[in-house]
Parts: sequence; C-alpha cells; structure tokens
Amino acid sequence: MGGFTQSETSTGMCGSNVVVGFNDSGSYADTFLNGTGGVSFSGIAVSRNRGVTFTDLGPVPPGRT
Repeated sequence: MGGFTQSETSTGMCGSNVVVGFNDSGSYADTFLNGTGGVSFSGIAVSRNRGVTFTDLGPVPPGRT
C-alpha cells in the first residue's frame, strides 16, 4: 500500500529510545479493511538507537466507547 499521509507528529525521547506518534491515513485503511473492531487514524513507531532507524508498530488500537 502506498500514497498514505503521516502528519502531526509527537515525539518523546528517553536515553537512546525515541517514540513517535502520528496521524496515519494508512492506519485508518488497515483497521477499516482488516476489521479490528474499530478504526484508528493513529500510528506509532519506536527507535532504540536515538532515531537512526525506526520500527513501525502499526496502528494504535481504537478506543472503546
């Protein structure tokens, strides 16, 4: 899947660990198409080497009402 937008990032850092949260239209498509029990427009990624490389952890699970 390509052509998705990521925006409005938030970043946290502790030592060499970096966590980034962001709006992600790909997360919306993933949760909508894969029937995860809700839709999410939020993604998260983590780095263990001060931001040199990141691992995408996928969509943030949608909240319950």
